[in-house]
Amino acid sequence: SQPQVLVPPQRVGDATNKGIIYELIDRLQAGGGTDVQAAIASGIDAFRDLRNEQRHIILFSDGQSGNTAPYDDLLKELRARRITLSTIAIGADADTALLQELASTGQGRYYYAEKASDIPSVTIRETRIASGLTKVEETTPVKIAGPSPTLFGFAEVDLPPVKGYVVTVARDSAMVAIASAREDPLLAHWQYGLGRVVAWTSDVRGTWTSDWLSQADLARLWGQIARWGMRAPASDRAQIEVSSKGLATTIRVDIVDSAGAYDDLLDVRAQVEKDGSSVATDLRLRQTAPGRYEAMLEVPSSGAYGIRLTWKSADGMVRDAVDSFVVPYSREYASIGTDQRAIAGIAQAGGGRILRDPAEAFARDIAMRASSPRPVFWELLLSACVLFPLDVAIRRLKLSPLSIQTKLIKPARVWVQSRWWARSGSRS
Repeated sequence: SQPQVLVPPQRVGDATNKGIIYELIDRLQAGGGTDVQAAIASGIDAFRDLRNEQRHIILFSDGQSGNTAPYDDLLKELRARRITLSTIAIGADADTALLQELASTGQGRYYYAEKASDIPSVTIRETRIASGLTKVEETTPVKIAGPSPTLFGFAEVDLPPVKGYVVTVARDSAMVAIASAREDPLLAHWQYGLGRVVAWTSDVRGTWTSDWLSQADLARLWGQIARWGMRAPASDRAQIEVSSKGLATTIRVDIVDSAGAYDDLLDVRAQVEKDGSSVATDLRLRQTAPGRYEAMLEVPSSGAYGIRLTWKSADGMVRDAVDSFVVPYSREYASIGTDQRAIAGIAQAGGGRILRDPAEAFARDIAMRASSPRPVFWELLLSACVLFPLDVAIRRLKLSPLSIQTKLIKPARVWVQSRWWARSGSRS
C-alpha cells in the first residue's frame, strides 16, 4: 500500500495541538502490505521545504517490502540531503539483516522490538538520542535487566536510584546488567576478543551516584565489576608478560611453587604459533631473576599470537601455561590527527591562509599571484639587431663627449646669438 501522511512535520506546541496529533495518530489502522521504499521516499519529501538542521527518519517495519526495487538511490538521496535513518524491526519474522543495513548506511541506529509493548520505550530512547538529549539529570529508579556475574549477591532492592546518566544504546553483543526505569542501559559488559569490556553510563564521583557511594555494601559491587573486567591469569603458578618493540618480542614469566615461593632452576620451554602455524617450537627461556624466566623472539609480522609454556616442577610434574599476545602495527599507521603546524607553514609559503569554513574557499578575497615562464628569445634578438649597429657606428665615428659638445652645443649657441642680433637690429 502507498504511504499516507497523517501528521505533517510541525512544532508540537501546546496541549491543544498535542490532542489533535493524538487524534490523527489514533486513526491509523493496520492493513495492506508494506512498501518500505515508498515510505522512505515520503519521509525524504517531508524534509524538502524544511530548513531545520536536525533531519532524522525512524522506520518501523518488519522489512518485508512488497517493492523489490533496490535501496541504493534512496540511500544516496538521504546522504545528499543530510538525513539520517534509524530502523526498528518489529516481529519475530522481521528482515533484521536488511533493517540493520539500512540503519548502518543511513548513519542511524537499529533496534529490535519483539513485542508491541517494546515499541514505546524503544521509540522514546531513539527520539531522545536523535534530538540531542544525550543525558538524563533527574532521580531515576534502576532495575536488574539480566543475570550477570557482576551482580552476584545483589538483589534489585539493594540498588538505589541514580540522579543522572548518559543516554546510550547497548550494542548487540552486550549483556545489560542494570538499566534505568526508562530501559536505558546503566551497566553493561561484553567480551571483546580475548578481553572484557564494562560500561557504566552514570558517574562514580557522586554527582549522580551519591546514594551509591554512601552505601558500604555497594563497595563490593564495584570490586566485582573490576574483578570481572580483569584479565584472568594464565596459570595459578605462572604469570606471563609479553612486550613488543617492533617485531622484537620479549616473553617473560614469573613462576612460583605450591607454597607461593619462587621456583628456580627450571627448564622452561615455549611454543609460539600464529593462525595455526608454528613460529617457535622449542624456545628456551633463561632465568634472569628469582622465579623469572625470559626469552627474546623475532616474530614474522604483526598480529595475534598464541603461546604455551611447559616446565617440570620440583615435584616431578610437567606443568604448562597458555596465553596469548598481540604484536601491534607500526606507530606510523596510528592516526595522529591534523598537523596544524605543517598546514600553517604551507599556507604561509603559498601566500594564503588557513580556511576554517568551507564557504571561505569561494570568497574570492585572496589576491591571486600566478606566474608562468615565457620565452624572450625573439625580444632579445631584436634588441641585439638594433643595438649592434649603434655600437658599431659609435666606434667608427669616434664620438666623445667633447666632440658631441663641439658638434651640437656650439651650433646651437651660434643660432641663439644670431637670433638675438637679428632682434636687436630690428629694434634699432
